[in-house]
Amino acid sequence: MDKVNSRWAKTQRGLLVGLSLTLSLFFLSGCIGIINIGDTTNSFSGFWEGMPAYDRDPTDADESEKPEYIFYLRINQVGTRVFGQLSRVTSSGFLEGSLSGQRKEATIEFVAKFKDESITFTGSWLNDRRGWVGKWVSDQGDSGEAIFLSKTVDLNQIKGIFGNKNELIFKGGNGQPVIFVHGIMSDGSRWDKSLEQLQAHNYFEDHQVWVFQYNWRDPIVLNGEDFLKRLNEAGIHDPVIVAHSMGGLVSRSCIAQGGEIERLITLGTPHNGTPLANFGALLLGSSNFGEWVQNVLFPGLSDMKETSSFIADLNSNQRDIQQREKYVVFSGGMSCYIVARNVCLENGCDQRAVWAWMRSDYDDALAKMCFRMIPGKNDGYVPESSALFENGGIAEKNQNKLPGYLEHTQITDPDKSPDFFSYLLLQD
Repeated sequence: MDKVNSRWAKTQRGLLVGLSLTLSLFFLSGCIGIINIGDTTNSFSGFWEGMPAYDRDPTDADESEKPEYIFYLRINQVGTRVFGQLSRVTSSGFLEGSLSGQRKEATIEFVAKFKDESITFTGSWLNDRRGWVGKWVSDQGDSGEAIFLSKTVDLNQIKGIFGNKNELIFKGGNGQPVIFVHGIMSDGSRWDKSLEQLQAHNYFEDHQVWVFQYNWRDPIVLNGEDFLKRLNEAGIHDPVIVAHSMGGLVSRSCIAQGGEIERLITLGTPHNGTPLANFGALLLGSSNFGEWVQNVLFPGLSDMKETSSFIADLNSNQRDIQQREKYVVFSGGMSCYIVARNVCLENGCDQRAVWAWMRSDYDDALAKMCFRMIPGKNDGYVPESSALFENGGIAEKNQNKLPGYLEHTQITDPDKSPDFFSYLLLQD
């Protein structure tokens, strides 16, 4: 009976942890529904992103500068009462707290409470009703002003969130085998749009096309071993592998364990690891709890830490080192800038220097958060230096920075990343 109770207790803990992680990821994706009951004329219900606004010369910002903070708000409104969640992202990390307050005609007032801090917001609609201005004061002495804009979310970003069945899937074609490998929190459908357009450009006439799908939650070395096993079973020799994000590490692990390739092409792969893996623990709350969740439920995520034994072992693996002359690596890179904007409220207009994203189609909230937290240039998930495998012995001609200010999930989209799509079409 004691053993049964112990197993049940472990099951309960697992369910609670899984539910907690699921809710956290759904919030980051903006997927939790918004409640809005009653009068909608002045409703602030929605998922909002707040970027700093202040009095300064927009031209003072240099290319490497980032906003001091980014706010994310999920506001629910029932009548005049508002409640929800506030996230604040800075270079120091991520904080999330609950908010409560009231809507008063065209203004909103609420208090967001964190563990050791409270922030009071007072906001007013912009005259064009496309957003609102929020002035905030912290009980720790900080204050500021932010422009909040409503955000929509691409639900495709959470495909494969619970893991996938490992499969090597034949898509058709003849000739040189080319295998496409997806990244973290994704599945084989990541490549559907690219493959459709490649087929329209007669790519399948000269290439035998496959997709390798794996469970990103599992240790990367096990997925690499499974990849090699499936290649051997299918009789595939010397393929070209096109891999996104974690998929590049899975492919390199396959190579390190004996896989033979014609070429490995990676997009946004954290060859030297990524701070995102550490943020996974941070986003889940206390470091001890977050570390436990990562190591037990998501060892694949932990493998991508810059300090992980997996990264150290892979980067010193002699077989991998010998194959790096066949590696071609690509990096993306998000960016934002300061723009002068007329902020018009009921009492008139005033010019503000406002932070804005370099592209209007950055829809991945997690990528935006991590872009702010990861030091230096990055695509929201992976530092540029890691994607380019700096100090890894990759020939300079094989290190490519994709233009267009692409975030991590955009670099596989042929419409948003035409340079990479053209590169694929031009390969033998």
